[in-house]
Amino acid sequence: MLRIGKMIKLKLFKNKKEAGIFLIFLMLSAFYWFLNALDNQYTTEERAEITIENIDSGLVVVNDIPEEILFKAKGSGFDLFALSLPFNSTVVKINLQDFEPKKQKNGTAVYNILKQELKELVKNQISSSVEIIDVLQDTITIIIDKQVTKKIPVQFSGEISSEENYIVEAVKLIPDSVEVTAPNSLLDTLKFIQTKKYLYEKLDEPVSETIDLINPNEQFCILNPEEITLEINVAEFVPFEMQVNISLPGNMQSVRLAQTTVTVKGLIPEDKKELLTEKEFKVIPDLTKSDNPDEIQLILKKCPDFAKKCKLIPEKVLYNFER
Repeated sequence: MLRIGKMIKLKLFKNKKEAGIFLIFLMLSAFYWFLNALDNQYTTEERAEITIENIDSGLVVVNDIPEEILFKAKGSGFDLFALSLPFNSTVVKINLQDFEPKKQKNGTAVYNILKQELKELVKNQISSSVEIIDVLQDTITIIIDKQVTKKIPVQFSGEISSEENYIVEAVKLIPDSVEVTAPNSLLDTLKFIQTKKYLYEKLDEPVSETIDLINPNEQFCILNPEEITLEINVAEFVPFEMQVNISLPGNMQSVRLAQTTVTVKGLIPEDKKELLTEKEFKVIPDLTKSDNPDEIQLILKKCPDFAKKCKLIPEKVLYNFER
């Protein structure tokens, strides 16, 4: 039978005091090694935050620029370690007054900061004990434009429909234009400000509610106000039916129609029924819109303003030319 002996604990230190002394010497050794390593020369990639200075009041940067710049630096471990400390953030300031812009036709000013110029900026604003070997960026382009305010019309976006025998008489946006503050070059491209999409179906009563606008550029545009009131006026109409004679223009006197009257159907406010007469309507034929040589298209040339959804029955009639 196999016997297993007792496990023997291996003690590195006689007591806790010896272990503590060992750890202290180990930490001191690592610390002196670290100090010695920091005294050596190294080449590393570093980064610095970019800020733009001396932008005149009323002007704004209208393009995306890098938030930081990468550069290759050489120096002692002490200096490079200091650059990397979070509480010692490196900032490179670009003073626009030191550069000449190119004026564009749309009124913007374009600054192109070349790679060599970026290297000089970093070199002049970083500790002189650190050598800047290279900047890992070719060119930074900064576009400046004038910030202006302009009134832009508002356009409703969505669909509106009414119940049968109801008519949408008017759609109002209050206000119908809003102030937009944005770079001038951007405002030149804005023809209107759209509302968010809304759907109003089968309305049988008026609507008045607040709706939101769509900001065309959240980064650069400020809308005032950001919401408006939508008013939809809906009125109830009643159906009507009227027999109307077809009128022949002077150049169509030789045309002979299979029938000389048509029915006009539509909707009308109930209080306007007494005003409805045949004289308020005019129906004429139009040869240019006929796709069948035996039929002629009819057009409702005239109808009263208060009559809505008017249609002809029939829309086409048979015809021939008198010889």
